[in-house]
Amino acid sequence: MKKPLAVTAVLLLLISLFSATHAAARQRTTAARQRTTAARQRTTAARARASGVSTTLMRNRSPDATLTSALASAARDRQNLDVARPDQRDLYDLTRRLKQHSATPISPYIRATSPDYSVGRVDTFFVAQATSGYFPMKATLMFKTSHAYWYVQQGTKIPLDKLMANLRISAADFEDHVYPTDHRAFGQEWNPGIDRDPHITILNANLPGVGGYYSAEDLYPRAVNMYSNQRKMLYVNIDSYPLGTPDYASTIAHELQHMIHWYQHERDDTWINEGSSVLAQVINGYTTARTPPRRGPRSTSSATVPRSAATATRTPITAPRSNGCTISTSTTAVTALCAPCSPIKGSRA
Repeated sequence: MKKPLAVTAVLLLLISLFSATHAAARQRTTAARQRTTAARQRTTAARARASGVSTTLMRNRSPDATLTSALASAARDRQNLDVARPDQRDLYDLTRRLKQHSATPISPYIRATSPDYSVGRVDTFFVAQATSGYFPMKATLMFKTSHAYWYVQQGTKIPLDKLMANLRISAADFEDHVYPTDHRAFGQEWNPGIDRDPHITILNANLPGVGGYYSAEDLYPRAVNMYSNQRKMLYVNIDSYPLGTPDYASTIAHELQHMIHWYQHERDDTWINEGSSVLAQVINGYTTARTPPRRGPRSTSSATVPRSAATATRTPITAPRSNGCTISTSTTAVTALCAPCSPIKGSRA
């Protein structure tokens, strides 16, 4: 009898120990689950608070604040781009240090006031050759409008009456259409510029190898560039693009954009500058079949191809009525050099 009782007592003891162990394990599991639940609740509450703050910020953020943030981001991007690009050469400083060996800064201006040239004036200009180098060319100021001096190369073999009539057509179209259109689209050129003169000089001549060009080197004093014409200038080959034609006006629109672009975005890549000039032709109303422009002899110039490689059409422009040496349009007062006092050589009345 003693053996069965002993076995029974052992079994009861083991059952009691197992029950106690199992109960303790369940308690620990329950406590762990409670801790996990509490942690989840805290995480959910934190997420809700964060979401509430974000929603409040977005609701309270005005369009002005959004725009300000976008502009600040764009400014940072521009700064990063500027840091990544090499510095622009300062030709004034290079000339002062390496050529003049002077501590005196070079002024970007050659005079204090505008010269306001009169019709009949004769000047000698440095003209770039298509390959390399320059040659001097004499030209006469034949026309003067609100924003331009219209020079013609001396010795031009165009009858004077035809020359003056076509100059009037091109001058009126420039003042009433091309100049304001390019300005609205691209901005303002350097004004008044190196010579303190708001007028743009347009040289109409026989330009070997190019249809026309603009050179920023003309905007430096001769102390920096000995071949500078020291004024804002456009050059047009009137053998390729005759005065008074849409081809001529399209070329002026193209080259004027280059002048504006140099002042507004000097460091832009060439493809952006050239593309903008073709766009200038389009928004001025000219449809073109122009091959890629041939570059001029200098990196800062832009040259257009001869007329045989380009066509331009737009609604025909007509000459304003003339009254003596002064003609008037809706927005332009134009002064012209009359036939009796024309100094151009080789013209026929």
